[in-house]
Amino acid sequence: MGQIQIFNGTSWVNPQAVHSFNGLGWDRLVGYYWTGTQWLPFISYQVISGQRLYHCSFENPAQLYELNFDNLSWISGSGAPPGLWPTEIGGIRGRLYHCDAISIRLYELHPDTFSVIREAAPPGSLPSGIGGTRTRLYHCDFNFDMLYELNPDTLAVIRQTASPGTSPVGIGGTSTRLFHGDRATLRLYELNPDTFAVIRQGAPPGTYPFGIGGIDSRLYHADESGFHFIYELHPDTFAILREGPGGFNPAGMGGIKS
Repeated sequence: MGQIQIFNGTSWVNPQAVHSFNGLGWDRLVGYYWTGTQWLPFISYQVISGQRLYHCSFENPAQLYELNFDNLSWISGSGAPPGLWPTEIGGIRGRLYHCDAISIRLYELHPDTFSVIREAAPPGSLPSGIGGTRTRLYHCDFNFDMLYELNPDTLAVIRQTASPGTSPVGIGGTSTRLFHGDRATLRLYELNPDTFAVIRQGAPPGTYPFGIGGIDSRLYHADESGFHFIYELHPDTFAILREGPGGFNPAGMGGIKS
């Protein structure tokens, strides 16, 4: 079921409550929202549709895609990324994020159009993963071998730690669980979202793992080896539940949570 987000003049927020909502649209007062301490007016709102799955690929040409999360087919065509080497795509509740290794930027993207909402320099030099749980956003850097938690509104670092391997690629999660991959160790990991400690690990389905992330309770992964597949994996065992062809040189996989 969809949910309402309101624009408070600075950013899109999820209100704790809304009243006097009359649905008049984007250009006039439509109601008031509760911040937790006071009622404030708003003039803009949007209805977001819950969980959505995305994929990015690089070269020939670089593309962003929205996917059907049941069969992994493309459901909204594709769009050009803001940079030239998209490495990961993923999201939290109602919000979509992306990183690029040539522009060396982190982005928040519009979930429908892929237009840039905000961007920032990453904390490292080769951004290789971005995604989150329902309310928390994470990032990894291939050159610095680091994992980060980011502020979803500013993309600033909240905390950081060394990654479990030396070639981190992909980070993201389901609503409450965080996952990560590493190309040097050739492992997929479930991490503690608070400490980044390894909870479990397993072999990826291919030999060149890339992005990993999910929607509310389902986990997905992209691999650049062999036939360039994208996968749905069992979040407890990393066993393959389904697979399909990704874009040319598949990179990122991740989704928006409801």
